Amino acid sequence: LHSFSRSKMLTSAMAIIGGGGLARVRALATSGRFARGRAHVADLCDVHVGDVSNLSDGTPHTHGVRVLAFAPPLCFHDYGGLTQFQGLIETVVARDSNPSVRAILTGPGYGRVLVIDGLGSNRCALFGDQLGKLAVLNGWAGIIVNGTVRDSAALRLTQLGVKAIGTNPVKSHKGEPGLIGEPVTFGGVTFRSGEWLAADEDGVIISPTLLGPP
Repeated sequence: LHSFSRSKMLTSAMAIIGGGGLARVRALATSGRFARGRAHVADLCDVHVGDVSNLSDGTPHTHGVRVLAFAPPLCFHDYGGLTQFQGLIETVVARDSNPSVRAILTGPGYGRVLVIDGLGSNRCALFGDQLGKLAVLNGWAGIIVNGTVRDSAALRLTQLGVKAIGTNPVKSHKGEPGLIGEPVTFGGVTFRSGEWLAADEDGVIISPTLLGPP
């Protein structure tokens, strides 16, 4: 499982990012273009989306931009030490089982954001303090979980963005591999490996390419 997951992770990133694969991600990260920090999603929406009519008729100012709101029926909350983060996306589908999450986070993050689609399950946590430490150690900028996390008090002490729909003290099982690098959709929004997102307290903006500051 571990070797398959790492291989799939590297293949998906290289295929979508193009040219230099992860070497390009590394170069962008060290140049500061994907530096952790304030994302200002509302300001990015003003420039790259427009108003609600642009979303309704599918004509955002910047082609391909999507927005995830933190509102019912899918409400995300902050559990990490950072509430604002941005970076290239990696994806994994993991329902009640998280070995593929660990496999991805064992690899270099280069300032990326891992989007975990737990299919909205609240039966157990897919992410906790040990994976949080691993993510920080390997240079991941943030984690978005369509599911629950645990060890929330410890996660708040990390230099990592963590957004999830809730908490659950029960850990996941380890017997089922997840799908890595595939598009995932929740809240009416699709996340694709190799695209870019910015997240803060208001929501998430996703784009096929890096969005410059307003």
